[in-house]
Amino acid sequence: MEISVDPISSPRIVTILAPTTSVTIQELVDALRHWESHIENLEFIRLMNAEGKLALRAGKTQEITLILLDTKIAFEARTGPSFTECEINGGSLVAFDALDAAISPIQTTAYVQVNYAEAVSGAAVTPEGVWGHELEGTFTAGQLMQLMAATLAAKSSGGGTGTITFRDLLDTLDRISADVDANGNRTSVTRNL
Repeated sequence: MEISVDPISSPRIVTILAPTTSVTIQELVDALRHWESHIENLEFIRLMNAEGKLALRAGKTQEITLILLDTKIAFEARTGPSFTECEINGGSLVAFDALDAAISPIQTTAYVQVNYAEAVSGAAVTPEGVWGHELEGTFTAGQLMQLMAATLAAKSSGGGTGTITFRDLLDTLDRISADVDANGNRTSVTRNL
């Protein structure tokens, strides 16, 4: 696989040259590290970081993650009129712009359709792990979702009184009960999780 790099633009563009139509994340990591190691490219800010390949259990490793730093990946434009299907596989690919905001890691080009399926290790991500993850204090993602559902989509009662109550979505219990002052500001909140 051959690449060309525009190291000046923002975001920078790494172009995978034709006729290549399929690359792995590891091949991208290797090609970018090789480009960065050339003496004439040392003056430029790094294009990427890579993480992963950690041993999870016997015979299983975490997929590699390529983190693009103010950089996008493109496949060289084709002449058309039909589209060329290209693919990136074998790991995870993320990109951040110069201000550390997430951006699409793929740069579109003429007559190229890029297919990318992010690899997610089943050992690393489970529903229990996601919903059981503490997001704020000791509140888990699942508990916060229950509280948001109650306030946004469930029945409520007591508007205009000193206590407002929000039910759970199944209308089986009071999920939130809040005492409010004359202006409607919450002065105390009881949560039923």
